This record gives sequence, C-alpha cells and structure tokens, in this order.
Amino acid sequence: MFGRLDNIAELDPIFEELQVVKLNGSADRLVDGLIFSPQEYGAASVRVPPWYRELGQNYASYVFVFIGSRLRESLLQHVMADIREGSRRNPQRGYLISPHATSIQVKHLASLNITHVPGTLADFVASLSSMVGAPPSGWDLAVAKRPELRKLPRSLPPRQQRALNSVMVVGADTIPRVSPTVAGAIRPFYRGFKPTWTDILEGIPAGLAAFDDFLNLLLKEDARGKLIGLLGPAGSGKTTMLMSTALKLSGLTNTPVYFLRESVDDIDDVLVSLDEINSGIYYLFIDRLDIVAKDLVGAYERTKIERGIIVFAERQNVWRRRLQEIILKYVKDTFTINRIQKRDVDPILEKLRQFGPWTRLERMTVDDRRRELFSKSNRQLLIGLLETTNGVGFTQIIRQDYANIGSDEHQKLLVIVGLATIHRTGISENIVGRALQNAEL
Repeated sequence: MFGRLDNIAELDPIFEELQVVKLNGSADRLVDGLIFSPQEYGAASVRVPPWYRELGQNYASYVFVFIGSRLRESLLQHVMADIREGSRRNPQRGYLISPHATSIQVKHLASLNITHVPGTLADFVASLSSMVGAPPSGWDLAVAKRPELRKLPRSLPPRQQRALNSVMVVGADTIPRVSPTVAGAIRPFYRGFKPTWTDILEGIPAGLAAFDDFLNLLLKEDARGKLIGLLGPAGSGKTTMLMSTALKLSGLTNTPVYFLRESVDDIDDVLVSLDEINSGIYYLFIDRLDIVAKDLVGAYERTKIERGIIVFAERQNVWRRRLQEIILKYVKDTFTINRIQKRDVDPILEKLRQFGPWTRLERMTVDDRRRELFSKSNRQLLIGLLETTNGVGFTQIIRQDYANIGSDEHQKLLVIVGLATIHRTGISENIVGRALQNAEL
C-alpha cells in the first residue's frame, strides 16, 4: 500500500504483488495529509506528489482502464495535460468504464484519447473472465513477458522467482530476438552500438582469434566455486566476446549457462537460487563485475557459491584500481584482450563488407584496407572500427553524432541515460521520464 508521498517502487517482476496507491490520502495516515478541498488541490498542483507524476507517466505509455471515475479530478487532469505537453504526443488509447456519460462527457473523453464504455466493475470482471478464463498466475505473466523463463522450474518459491528474473537462460532457443533487419542495411553494431543477442546468434561480429582461446580456457578449467575474468580496455570487445562465449558454451555442453541481464540489489539471492536449482556445475556470466563485486565477495565469504563458475568481464583499469585487491583470491584465472591480431583483420573486413559502412573502404585497395584497420585498431577496437569506416577521428565522430541527435529533449535524454550508464546501473523508462520532466540543462 502506497501513499501519494511515498517513494516510487518498481513493479514486482513476477506480478505476485499488486501496487495499490491512495492518491488523495488515507484515513490511517493523516500525518501525510489529504487532498479533498479546492485549497488542497491547489497546494498539491504547485508540487505534484510523486505517485501522481507516476500515474501521468504510465497514462502516456500504457493502455489505461479507468473504472467508476469521471476523471473530473483537477490535479489528475493537470498531470495528464502536463505529460501530453511534455511528450508532445497523444497517450495510448484508454478506456473509461462507468454506467452513464453524457454526450459532452463522451466527447471530452475522446479528446483525451479515452473511449467511454457503458458498464460497471462487475461487467468488466465478467468480460475478462469470459475472455481469459482461469486467471493467469504471476509467473505466467512473467513468462509471457520473458519467454526464456520457461526453462526455469515453475515450482520455485516467489523469492527465487524474483531473483532469477534478473538472469537470462542462454541458449539458441531461449535468447531474446529482435525483428529481422532489412537486407543490406548497416547493422547498429557497426555504428558503435552494443551487440544484441540477435547479433550474436546471426554472427554479425567477426570471430576474433582471442575468442577461441578464451572459450578453450573455460572448457579446460575446473573453476566451480571460482571466477574467471575477461579483462581489457574500454571498447576492446569484451561484451561481445562474453555474449558469444556464453552462447557457444551453451551449445557445446549440457551445462546450464546464465547471463546476468541487469544490475541487482543483492546478488546473494541470485547465487543461492542458482545453486538450489542446479545439482551440478553451471555458468553465470556477468558483464561489468564492478556492479556486484562487493556483494559477490560477501557471498564467497559466506561460502554460498559451490557449483557455479562465474565468468565476468571488466575494464583493466577498474580491475587494477578497485577490484583486484578485494576479489583476486576467488579468481581461478584471467584472460586479457587488447589489440587485435593480424589474422583478425580479414575476418573483420569481411563482416564490415556485409553488415557495416563499406563506402569509404570500397575505394581502397585490399592492402590499404588492412593497413588502415590494423593501425587504427591498435588504439582500441571500437574506436578503430569507427575511425576506419568514417575516415575522421573518434572525438569528431562523437561531436558530430551529438550535434545530429536532434532536439534539446533528445540531448537531455542522452545525458540522463549516460549518467546512469557511467555509474553502471540500469535505469527504467519511468525514471527516465520523470528525470526529463525535471531536467534543466
């Protein structure tokens, strides 16, 4: 149960708990105040309560069903109008269920993109029952949202279900896929974007020589209860190699492979849950160890990791400055990637020809292409690829891309998401929306 002044809480990922918010106050929490009189509505509109703003954000992003309300509440109308103006787009189609509405009220609702449906709450429940049948469980809803969760035991208690919602079961038939790209289009990966699982599955990144060496290291080492690290400078291809290795490993062995898909508040629950559902060895891949390093050390100190092999990627400077001292004793081995090898050049150029910006390189001779890529990639693989295909320096590429983003709102969005990224934390769509409302850059 939430009051309008409470901190915003994210939805339960397994839908076992329903958020109930009392927007105008509650008789058992009079200290928070009530919103009933015109004066109270006026005071609240000066500083809109957090959950009112959350309602406005959700109204702009999701299909809403309002039941038994005429939506004549002034503060709610203020928030909804503010969201429409801020987002500069109409909200999703919504519905209002009430027994009666005048023609004027129906037209007013239509102006808000809301359709009036004559009826009562009982009518709505009966309609849902006839369409849906037996109501789905929270886990059913979670699986509908993330089909790969079907690979996990359905009988898990809610605590484990919530913990395992943060991991992905890796496999060719379980990884999330995006819509196919138009043939001949330049893949976002070759414009500097992080790889998607579809990219990995379709072989969009070039297979570097270091990939086989790292995969063989994992297959050779008996590192249960330990960590194996993949180290390298920023932009050296660590994330791509980590994802590629996880997918390849899942196909080569019968060993369960998991990938931590988002930052977690407490890695303990994830590790305990994985140890409980696996009777034998399993792999957990973690990109950016720094996110969970301290909690992970605590888990090792309490000997909660017995069967799992944790494979992580981290930047070399972060590893040396912050992590090595506290976690090295739990590390079985490390593997470092830095510069590409000469034998990597031709496979990279072939992938660029198929999926990347090729116009500039096409005008060069084969030897010039090789020299251009190898010399520039000695600085950093990502920077080298971008400089090779664009023909200008990396700093200039960044300046051009930022200037070409478009509106001031888009630039604010980039800064907000960038701030979360450099601090190595996830940021939800709703938090971004609330931050944009208050951004003054």
